[in-house]
Amino acid sequence: MTPEMQVIQQLLLYVLFTGFFTGIFFSHRFFDLLEFIYRVYKRRKRKNRASVYEAKEHI
Repeated sequence: MTPEMQVIQQLLLYVLFTGFFTGIFFSHRFFDLLEFIYRVYKRRKRKNRASVYEAKEHI
């Protein structure tokens, strides 16, 4: 493989990978997934807090 072809191959791989990652980052699905994880974490935390509160109430 000639050096020119190697350079072209490296550039193509670079463009493909960076395009793929920026596409994931800027897609709405990525942010929707983060929001879903945050909501589940928040709900679980709130549920734990409620159960601790109920436990103190019954003592």
